Amino acid sequence: MKRIIFTWLTFTVILNVTAQVKVGSQPTVITSDTNLEVEATDGTKMVVKKANGFVGIITTTPNYPLSLGAGIGNTKLAIWDGGAVPFNFGFGVQPNEFLFNIRNFADKFTFNILEPSKSTLMTLNGRGNLGIGVNTPTVKLDVNGYIKVGSSDTFGDAAPQNGMIRYNSGTGKFQGYASGAWVNLH
Repeated sequence: MKRIIFTWLTFTVILNVTAQVKVGSQPTVITSDTNLEVEATDGTKMVVKKANGFVGIITTTPNYPLSLGAGIGNTKLAIWDGGAVPFNFGFGVQPNEFLFNIRNFADKFTFNILEPSKSTLMTLNGRGNLGIGVNTPTVKLDVNGYIKVGSSDTFGDAAPQNGMIRYNSGTGKFQGYASGAWVNLH
């Protein structure tokens, strides 16, 4: 995989003024009606559109402030790049799917509050265990605190499945769905 290194320059351009950008030994003049475009030897492009300042990487027609194009890939943006694939933390896109990538089972996604002191709100680890108020969840749902179970859900009421739990506000009872019926849990 070829790597492209970009150096970002900050400068102010007033309409009808030209600027010169030097890449290697080749100076290029950019006017107020020219996009800044960088092309790698393999044809991959990066562009800054003059009309709105939007940046496109692997696209020459960005529609948002930062666009990574319309292509799909398991990692379109690496937040941490460990060198070899798949050693990264990042984001990807597949048809009908947005991906959050971690390297292995030992890694995790953690949502924290940083102030006044770091506190874990939620953790999803590489084994699919979700912790709410728990930094190292050991089961599929690990909660430190109270949970509230509702009494109705359009999907659950229409098509209940064995193993579902609900609170029946009409009877004031917790119920579980087993063998085709809701039964009270005591």
